[in-house]
Amino acid sequence: MKRNSLAVLPFFFVAFVIVSCATTSVPVTRQKPSDIDLTGIKKIAILPVNFPEDVIESPVQEGIAKCASGYRWKTPVYHEISTYLITKLTQYLDKNSSYAIVENSDIAKCIPIDEKAEAAKNGTFTSKVANAAKALFSSDDPAVKETRVTLDSTTIVDAYVICSVTRMTSTHDSVLGVGKNSAGKDESITTETKVLSFDYKMDIFRAADSKLIGEKLESKVITTVETGPDAFFDVKTDKTLALEAIDATFTDLAHAFVPYAADETVVLEKDTSKNSDMIAAEKLANKKKYADAQALYSKIYASTNMFAAGYNAALMTELSGDLPGAIQAMDALSQASGNPKAAAELRRMQQTLSDQSRLNTKK
Repeated sequence: MKRNSLAVLPFFFVAFVIVSCATTSVPVTRQKPSDIDLTGIKKIAILPVNFPEDVIESPVQEGIAKCASGYRWKTPVYHEISTYLITKLTQYLDKNSSYAIVENSDIAKCIPIDEKAEAAKNGTFTSKVANAAKALFSSDDPAVKETRVTLDSTTIVDAYVICSVTRMTSTHDSVLGVGKNSAGKDESITTETKVLSFDYKMDIFRAADSKLIGEKLESKVITTVETGPDAFFDVKTDKTLALEAIDATFTDLAHAFVPYAADETVVLEKDTSKNSDMIAAEKLANKKKYADAQALYSKIYASTNMFAAGYNAALMTELSGDLPGAIQAMDALSQASGNPKAAAELRRMQQTLSDQSRLNTKK
């Protein structure tokens, strides 16, 4: 028995150390503006997706060229992925935002007719535009011919949204094993595993000058496993996995357009002095009595000049609803202490204030 007690003792000692050194954190939910500032943007065109094999002089030019019905995709899979992403974004924005979505068929009508002649000379990107324009304007519909020289995309759209797949690679492994069948006899079992790495980004360009407004990067690894005699045929295709990767990252992608709630954690600075007032203030913070905690932390800082007290007092000021006051307190602490942690938190608070300003502007 004595030997067992000695064996268990170190475990309790480690647990005590972990608990005693634990850092107090306060969960908060903050309202965030859209990840990309689209102030002034009202009309959006979601252009077809670009892929690594595409020869791109510029994403905007490539995207516009693909809008024409005569554009020839390198593979049907690329076309299906592009259509899926455009449809998903369009449906989301129609439901959750006030942006007007300009159809790509309308963008195709804006391909300048004079670029056809230039394309014949250069044989570069503009040849794609020429082919697209030729396919578009060979129509016998008088309405189409009337619009070919008058439409300008900048008059019907404020911004272009263009997604580009930067990586779409997969590995496929087959493993032959042995298992029991329903009769309890050994039989060969095949396990097929496919892993798809799918990276893409979404760029938003101002239509007037093709200037990049902002971008979002997304990355996802999707795995599919099938076991059995038909495993090779049942394993999901690259296209299916790519669509699953888009679904898995779409919520974050949509944050580019609309405000959202983000769960974050405010971490209090640890007190290494074991000050009894600091312990009392921490308990108040844990009970969400932020104003009381702020008052006590401020009192401690005034009498001791303890960094942890000043830092936590500024955090409690923010949680009490006075962000400008919190910024002022954290700024003073940063200058007085020279501590980079205070400087980093000050920048975070300033960004939060900027976010609030954008949110209020949208209302």
